[in-house]
Amino acid sequence: KNRYISMKLKRIHEKTRVSNNDKKLVTLLSILNDQSAKMGLPDYVKNTASTILRKLVATKAANRVDKNTLVAASLYQACKINQIPRHHQEFKDKFSLERNEFWKAIKKVQSIKQISPDLKSKIKPNEYIPMVNTSLNLPQTVATKASQLVERMYEDGMSSGKGYLALSAAAVYLISTLMDKKKTQKEIADALHINEVTIRNRYK
Repeated sequence: KNRYISMKLKRIHEKTRVSNNDKKLVTLLSILNDQSAKMGLPDYVKNTASTILRKLVATKAANRVDKNTLVAASLYQACKINQIPRHHQEFKDKFSLERNEFWKAIKKVQSIKQISPDLKSKIKPNEYIPMVNTSLNLPQTVATKASQLVERMYEDGMSSGKGYLALSAAAVYLISTLMDKKKTQKEIADALHINEVTIRNRYK
């Protein structure tokens, strides 16, 4: 009888035992819920980030990566998938992350799109133009022309490998100068919290 009870208890324990992967996922989702709310991101972005995290845990890609860094990278990618223009610097600052660690996590996140094509980034560089234009308080005509310029570059494959925010900022700088509404590269960099040198490189 004691042996029977012991075996029964063992089976119950095995059924209710939480795996290390499950524990890790619970922690990641808890961080995700907290941080996405603080950043004011919509639920559909959080849900996309949740899907990314689940796949990372399931494929062991989440191993040996800081949990906060992984959540930040997942949210960043989720914004790009859902066509919400947010700069990576915002996530680095919000989560107090080191640059190298953040980019390592982003590479992990981007590896998921190879097995899940639906998780590829859908955002285009010209979708950053309205944010840039509003931040600089420039007229809509500047945004329209800058958007056309960036769209042409995108279609011609000239935007590949370039940061979309910096590319959009450089386009706005060029168009605002041509339309006599000039903002300096420093003004643009300060307004967008990015490096002035980055804008200069994209402008060249």
